Amino acid sequence: NDESLAKLVDAYNQMEEKGQQQLHIFFSSHGGESAMAEAMIEMINRYSQNTTLTAHSFLESSAFDIFFRVVCPRIILSTTVGCAHASRWLVHIMDGGVELDSREAFKIKYMKDSLVPRMKFYKTLGMTDEELEKINKGEDLYFNAKRLQKMLNTQLKNEIHRTRA
Repeated sequence: NDESLAKLVDAYNQMEEKGQQQLHIFFSSHGGESAMAEAMIEMINRYSQNTTLTAHSFLESSAFDIFFRVVCPRIILSTTVGCAHASRWLVHIMDGGVELDSREAFKIKYMKDSLVPRMKFYKTLGMTDEELEKINKGEDLYFNAKRLQKMLNTQLKNEIHRTRA
């Protein structure tokens, strides 16, 4: 949400003002708007050499995407629960033909267009075809910390192989 983005901007500004080299973010969220998530991902990645992101409690919805799309060092605490899903609103509209004004239609097109790359991204984390199908149907998928860590390890392993190729 806007407040989280503003806090992140403030934290990086304070880091620079104080001449600090590292920012350690303890991150827990039930999610928020995709646009805010994109901005947060961009900011964290811009400062990736100076940032560590530690997940605790909840990594749900857009927070799940933020955590797995940033390229800074990441840590998952043992009490963390993750949730990945497609927007229920998007799934409902794709299934049923709700009337939309032009602004809503534009947002839906953006969300639809982002769904395919998101599914491909989730696949790189080691999600199964069955799990991806559930997400496509609008179901929430929950993961314990052990499974989240396995996803992170799979992602890091894939990144290492990509850089060596």
